[in-house]
Order: sequence, then C-alpha cells, then structure tokens
Amino acid sequence: MISIGGDFLGKVKEGITNGISGMLDIDKNLVKGLWNGINNAKDWVLDKIKGFGKLILKLTNII
Repeated sequence: MISIGGDFLGKVKEGITNGISGMLDIDKNLVKGLWNGINNAKDWVLDKIKGFGKLILKLTNII
C-alpha cells in the first residue's frame, strides 16, 4: 500500500513539474510571437513612410 502511495505522489509531482515546464514554453512562445508581430508592424509602417516620402519627392520634381 505504501508503495502505491509513493508511486502516486511521484506521478503527481511529475505531472505538476511537466505542467509548469509546459506553461513556461507557452509563455516563451507567446512573447516571441508578440515580438515578431511588433517587428512586422514596424517594418510595414516604415515601408509606408518611405513610400509616402518617395511620392512627395516625385511630386516636388514635377511641379
């Protein structure tokens, strides 16, 4: 009976440890995903600003 209880507690400990480890991986992936999204948005905004600047330069050369 004691052996069964020890095995059970070992499995519970293992499950909790694996759960915490899995949550840390999820948090790490979430932060990476957010960072990639922010970085992609930054690139998109900079491209739009560059395009606007080029348009202004073209218009000033025409006038």
